[in-house]
Formats: sequence, structure tokens, C-alpha cells
Amino acid sequence: MYSITRKDKKIKIKKTSENIKSSDMGSVPHAALPRDFDSKLSMLHNYIKYSSDIVVRTFSMHITREIKAAVIFMQGITDIRHLNENILKPLIHDCRNHDELESFENIIEFVENKLLLVGSVKRQKFLDKVVQDIFDGLTVIFIDGVSEVLIADIKGGDKRSLNEPLLNRTICGPREGFIENLSTNISLIRRKLKDPNLVVEKFVLGKRSRSEVAVLYIKDIALPEIVEKIINKINNISIDGLLSPGYINQFIEDNPFSLFPLYREIERADIAVAELLEGRIVILQDQSPLAIVYPVLFIELMQAAEDYYTKPMHGSLMRVFRYVAFFLATSLPALYISLVSFRHELIPYELIVPIAKIRSNVPFPAAVEVLILEVIIQIIFEAGIRLPSPLGQTIGVVAGIILGQAIISASLASPAVIVIIAIATISTFAMPDFCISMTARILRFIFIAAASVFGMFGFSMAWMFVIVHLANQNSMGVAYFSPYAPLKFVDMKDSLTRSSIFSFVKRPKSIPVRDDTRQSAGSKNDKGQQEINCCQEKNSKAKNIRNGRNKKDEQ
Repeated sequence: MYSITRKDKKIKIKKTSENIKSSDMGSVPHAALPRDFDSKLSMLHNYIKYSSDIVVRTFSMHITREIKAAVIFMQGITDIRHLNENILKPLIHDCRNHDELESFENIIEFVENKLLLVGSVKRQKFLDKVVQDIFDGLTVIFIDGVSEVLIADIKGGDKRSLNEPLLNRTICGPREGFIENLSTNISLIRRKLKDPNLVVEKFVLGKRSRSEVAVLYIKDIALPEIVEKIINKINNISIDGLLSPGYINQFIEDNPFSLFPLYREIERADIAVAELLEGRIVILQDQSPLAIVYPVLFIELMQAAEDYYTKPMHGSLMRVFRYVAFFLATSLPALYISLVSFRHELIPYELIVPIAKIRSNVPFPAAVEVLILEVIIQIIFEAGIRLPSPLGQTIGVVAGIILGQAIISASLASPAVIVIIAIATISTFAMPDFCISMTARILRFIFIAAASVFGMFGFSMAWMFVIVHLANQNSMGVAYFSPYAPLKFVDMKDSLTRSSIFSFVKRPKSIPVRDDTRQSAGSKNDKGQQEINCCQEKNSKAKNIRNGRNKKDEQ
């Protein structure tokens, strides 16, 4: 049925009875595997011979007679202990104690059901699928005389332990962050959300990388139209390699040319669960600690996890400061240029005189002065990120102090500009989302350019364009600037400030969902009233007892 010929030092497999179909594996034919043990190994040899990390372990099984078998696995991905104890040991040693095999035709079923101590096992009989499974890190079991093979999932190997995330740090919340393992990340979400309606749909993206991607949503909360839209966009992705969820985001976001992130990147399971409970969709990828969330609102990028773990007054105050920090990070240098270069009359006399004296020795206009310092600060910031942590912190501090003093001594910039740039840079780090902080850094240069050319008018028009742009953006069809545009008063209680948790009876109207009820209406007030009534009853009983005792004493 099969014949193997050698031509130009390449092995070609010919099939005489069936047509061979090409598959997604490119050169691997969609051919059924033969029964003969040596023929199966010969067919696979051409596709694994250049991969020294793929191990072929041959052995003999004794079931009614000696049977040749082999296990093919990939080093570094397969759990070797699991392989030895639950696959090789039962197949080589424990099979001698089993005499239940009625006929040789049932050997594949006998091995699958009686011998293998593995939770996930499937059968496969096509060459291209077997090659895919091998390079996906699965373990393949060959048995002589059977065309089908068994595929066992015993992935393991080394992986990073759970650590505190870098992007979404919190003071009052959990310390667990996602790692570069998809199963572990899904389990972190499952531990916090024990809901049978939580749906996990998995996809394999990337023709060569074959990266596993999972889409999570709560079936009875998330809107089916949004879920279908995201899944359709993911299915349409055709790329050789997928290395990060950022690749996925660039394919599926509504406007990839917007400066503002129309998605949210998270590293924490508690934030992912909170997003799922509000009807959003979470996308995870294997080998990446980041998850992306759709749809997202602009106000969410100014929110941190501890806003909901503390009192409403505390969370509201810090949230207001973040909006102030966003304005300072984007606008303070441009506002300084507008006032100093174009609108001197708006600066108080007590302040304009010292600024004029300080700037009298600076040979550059205010715009050039600001740009020089801004470029230096951005370079220091990038150097601090790329260098190792101890060295990066040292470089940031030393470079800031030495360069600042040297620039003032050389009269390249005034101390007022250094203060302005320092405040704007610190304000950039006050925002909880890294993507929105990057947006603020880019907008700062845009506002500086507008203010340098048109003054206060250019500064105002730049802000007008930003607000119009925000109001015109969508995240998976959801208004990005909601609840401000379109205006939704019911969602204002969790925008600039936040109310108490027990007041969030309904889910946000800005995100369309199937079930908008989050908790029972008035549950907090009812329980509080019951406690008050109970305390009043106890106090009245105690008072009656004391009055009775006093009357007895008087008698």
C-alpha cells in the first residue's frame, strides 16, 4: 500500500490506493498511517530528523506476545516524570499482569483504557495531524500492527512561579499575576470565578508558531454580538508567528491608528474576573503573561484595582488625582510655552519677573528649551527601562541630578523649565495603565508643537481635537468615551469618582450585556435596617429588665 523511495537524498512517500491531500503543515501530506511499525517511523523520520530535541523511545510490550512500540516526545516541554510513571512503566512493566485482551484488533482500545494513566488521550491516524501534535509538545505512542496512534497530553517542564505583576501593582489586593502558561492563567481565573457559565474557547493561531489562544466570557452576561465579532476577527488572523497578545490586538481593534488604547492590558486574575463580571471578553495567549480585554472605556484606564478594595472616599480622591496627573503629563509643558511666549499678561506679575530674569541668560526660545529637556528625559526613561534594575535606578537618579545641574550651569535651560518637565514626567508614572501613559507621552509632544506655533489657541484646539477624537472612537462597537459621550448619568457614579459597592445594583449601561443585574436592590439597606431593629429590640429588653430591677429595689 505504501512505498518509500529515495531521490535526491529526500524521502518521498507514495500511496497507491488513496489520494494524498495537502494540509496546513505545508509539505506534510494528509496521509493515513500504515499498520507496520517501521513504516510509521520511516514516514515520520523526514519531519523530525532535524529536531534533536525530539526523542524517539522504542520498547517492547508483552501482551499475549511481544509487540514493538515507541513513544515520541519533545524534551523541555514534556513532563518526564509523568512520562516515566504513567506511560512507560504501564506499557513496559504493568502490561504483563493483564490478560484481558481478547483479540489483537482491540489492542489500541486496551492500551488506552487499561494501561495509560493519563487524563487527556486521543486517537489519530493521519500523518500531518501526528506531526502537528509532536511539535505542539504532545506525546505520541506507536504500536506495531495498528494504524492509529495515541496522543497524550502530559506537558510540563519548567515554568515561572507566580509573582506580583509589574503593570497592575496594588497595595490592598492580591499579589498573584499571570505567567507564561495558558493553563495556569485560566486556573487563576477559575479559582476566583466558580461559575459554570464561564466559557473558555481555544484557538490555534500562527501557521508556524501555532500559539494557543483562549477567549473567556460569561455566557449569560456577555452580549453574543460582541463575542461573535471578536471570535470572527480572531479566526480571520493569518500570520506565520504570534508572539504576544499585542499581535492579536493589532488585528482586531477597531482603529489601530488611534493614539489611545482601545483595549486594556492586564496581568492580574482579580481584574480579569471583575471585567468578566461586567460582560467583557478576556483574551489570553500561551507563553504570555498579558491578557487583553474588550470592550474597554477610557475611564477604565484611569482606574486601579485598589479603588474598589478601599473606602469610596479614598478611591475617589486618588482617581481625581489621576485625571489631574493625565492633564499635567500631557499639557503642562505646552501650557508653559503658551503663557511665556504668547500670553505674558495671564502670568501674575510676582511670577513673570522671576521667570524673565531666569530666562535672560538662556539663548533659546521657550519651545526649544522645553524640547531639549523633554528629549533628554525620554532618553533617560528608556535607558532606565532597558538596563538591569539596580543599574537602571542608579542611572536615572545620577543622570537626572548631574544633567539637570549641568544644563542650568550651561544656561541651556532655566530652573523653571526643569521643574515643569519633572512634574510632567512624574505625572506620567501616576497613571495605572502603561498604555495610557505612553499615549500621554506622545500627546505631550503634539501639544508642545501646537502651542509653539499657535500659542494658547493651538493648545486649546489640540485639546478640542483630542476630545472629539475620544468621542468618535469605538471599542468593539461600544462608545469609547462613554459615559461622557454619549452621556449616561447612571454610570457617572463610577467615572470621575466612585460610589459604594452596594450602590452598583446594575451593571454599567455603557457596556451592553444580556443580564444587567449585578446584585439585589437595597440588599445593603435591608440588612442594615435589620441589624438596627435587632439592636433596638435588645436595648429595649435590657432597659425593661433594668427598670424591673429598680422597682424591686424600691419596694
